[in-house]
Amino acid sequence: MTKDNVNVIIDSVIFWEVIDPYTATFLVSNVRAALIERTQTTLRHIMGTKTLQQTRSWGVKIESMLIKDLQFSKELQETLSAGAKQKRIGESKIILAKAEVESAKLMREAADILNAPAAMQIRYLETLTAMSRNSGNKTVFMPMTQNGGVGLSMSKAAVLEHMGGGK
Repeated sequence: MTKDNVNVIIDSVIFWEVIDPYTATFLVSNVRAALIERTQTTLRHIMGTKTLQQTRSWGVKIESMLIKDLQFSKELQETLSAGAKQKRIGESKIILAKAEVESAKLMREAADILNAPAAMQIRYLETLTAMSRNSGNKTVFMPMTQNGGVGLSMSKAAVLEHMGGGK
């Protein structure tokens, strides 16, 4: 169990070398069992108060120790997984928000460009072209003014006369 009360299963490998055969044989009843116990104790304390170097008094020197496997409880795995998922969701929301801001900036730039007098004239001519393709419709073409606006100087009578209904 870790300091924060999390159950962890650790599978490790220990490599050791006998440096004092007499002490290892006659002063320690079972070197292998003693090493396993000390390794487990050391792992439990996460190298806390005891170190593996204390095995020298047994006539043994630890060459290295490797952790082969580390397992957390199912509950902790689910908690960590949920946390990681929430982090990914948060990051994706940030990316989406940045994309929306960039899109809004581009839309604003496009609106500024389209509000220019030259752009308005092009849009006006495109509209006239599209309207002229529709046969059978009575269409009134409003002339554009110099500043890009549609001229509304025609009188109601002139419009009606132009459409064929005025008298």
